[in-house]
Amino acid sequence: MAALAVTAMLWGRGARAVPLLRGFGGASGFGTPDHCLRPNDDGSWAGAEPDERATPQPVDLTVFAPTGMDFFGTRWTRAWVNTNGNVTFAEPFAMGVSVALPVRGRAMVAPWWADVDTRPGGAPLRNEVCFHTEPGRFVVTWNDVGYGDARTDRLDAFQMVLTRVSGCFSTGLDVEFRYARCGWTVAQREGATHALVGLDAGDGRNYVSLPWSRSAAIARVCDESNVPDGPPGLWRFQIRGGAILASCAGAGTPCTVPGAMGLCARGVGACEDVRTVCRALFQGDDERCNGVDDDCDGLVDEDANCGRACDGVRCASSRVCVAGACVDACEGVRCPGGGACVEGRCVDRCEGVRCAIGWRCDPALGACVPGCACNPCPAGEVCLPDGRCVSEVCAAVTCPSGTACVAGACVDACEGAQCGAGERCVAGACERAEVGAARDAGAARDVDASGAAGAGGCGCRASGASGAGAVGWLIACAVWSARSGRKRGAKRARTAPSVS
Repeated sequence: MAALAVTAMLWGRGARAVPLLRGFGGASGFGTPDHCLRPNDDGSWAGAEPDERATPQPVDLTVFAPTGMDFFGTRWTRAWVNTNGNVTFAEPFAMGVSVALPVRGRAMVAPWWADVDTRPGGAPLRNEVCFHTEPGRFVVTWNDVGYGDARTDRLDAFQMVLTRVSGCFSTGLDVEFRYARCGWTVAQREGATHALVGLDAGDGRNYVSLPWSRSAAIARVCDESNVPDGPPGLWRFQIRGGAILASCAGAGTPCTVPGAMGLCARGVGACEDVRTVCRALFQGDDERCNGVDDDCDGLVDEDANCGRACDGVRCASSRVCVAGACVDACEGVRCPGGGACVEGRCVDRCEGVRCAIGWRCDPALGACVPGCACNPCPAGEVCLPDGRCVSEVCAAVTCPSGTACVAGACVDACEGAQCGAGERCVAGACERAEVGAARDAGAARDVDASGAAGAGGCGCRASGASGAGAVGWLIACAVWSARSGRKRGAKRARTAPSVS
């Protein structure tokens, strides 16, 4: 039976994992003796001086949150620290067999819900479960704990850190799980299940359960992280306004795309399922004379006919080489819609970023910021439900794609924008000029499909056009035809590096 076999792992797994926080008193630094559980199986904290029955006692949360901890709209003033890798708020919880979330009526934070057994003792070196409360923070540590039937041949070390976050209209929690060792995932008992990692509001709707939960793959929490560029074993979740932003820790922040080179290595954190991944901002471009690896092949300016001015010039991030000097790549660039300029190009840093109720994503930062519910709008503007301020005359105006409301009228969203070098603004977004030329050429072919378009050529005729207009269509078509057989045309066809 699969549930009876302890997952085959090396004893030292988790050596690269994140260290546990210390400094909370006691011999191990995880908590004073009166805040540690006595050796037990399926028990809970029983107070500083437990009686023979070790009756579970609640932890007072008013030190952590004076008016109670806001957990999805319910304020809890106490919690139970349970041996089996979880903390509950309605009552103590002894079950060591994890079940799929959500479970109505059981509010829980579970860094490692499994059959923990600390009866062999050995504290403070192992089999120690301790907690610490202070204003704004609640920490529970399971220090090198064994598993069912008093087994200690493999140990787990993990920690839960709750941090109180206050806003102008609501409070929330930052939830952090830290894993230093993943030596076992399931107990050697009939009916045992692999560990579950997640949290549950107990309302049947709001919950997070890592996709590997209740399978041997849950040990991956020691080797991975949902924080961009975070160390293995670090997992963060956010609860804001009654909603779980489980995968958005670090969303919008700059990161490095694994395995990518040059411009393609520039990324931004984006939400995906229950984790934050590094999404590539660029897919590669033609080489330009700028000291940047535009086509992401590990070489700089190798085929851009640059002359010698930028030979050997390597500019710092956000700067490019012009006539042999490094300059600000974004100088003079005004991205449409208030977007962000990166390496002289306008990008959407809010793609994949989900914000809590009352917050909005700032397109220039790519991060969630308090909306107008926290920051009142200036005179003459009103606050929209999505947290943005707009002029009163535009509040009831809905504009079609590619346009924006100005003074009550829908105008071209590119008005006032200035894209970077080699780009142009179309329908409210900056794009490479050659992409637009290719699209225009394609449109020209569609106008008169009878042109000589075969044999790799570009047969197009600007039907109905005359003078400069006809010349423009023909030039666009010729440019596309010339580029189609060139080396860097093949480079443009490459797909973006995969993100995992």
